[in-house]
Amino acid sequence: MSQLTQRTESGELVWRYDYYDAVFCTGPDFSAKLLYAMNARDSCTQFTFFYRDAEDNDYEFIAQSDARDPTDYQLAGQLFDTARASGLALPYSY
Repeated sequence: MSQLTQRTESGELVWRYDYYDAVFCTGPDFSAKLLYAMNARDSCTQFTFFYRDAEDNDYEFIAQSDARDPTDYQLAGQLFDTARASGLALPYSY
């Protein structure tokens, strides 16, 4: 997730988003989807990350807000926020 965040921040990757709970990105050798949701069973919020590599291998990763080590949840949150802002074009420059 750190590499995806870096590549997004540098402008290399642009993500699409669906309302406020999902972001999607497709590259030449991968696809990724990051979902944000409330987990009612565990009474916490969570990010679910889906990744498909060039060989069509699927990976799924879940990071919850109530985890003992919040590092994964924070990384997922940073990627989610960065992805939602990718491709943003304002009609003025600073």
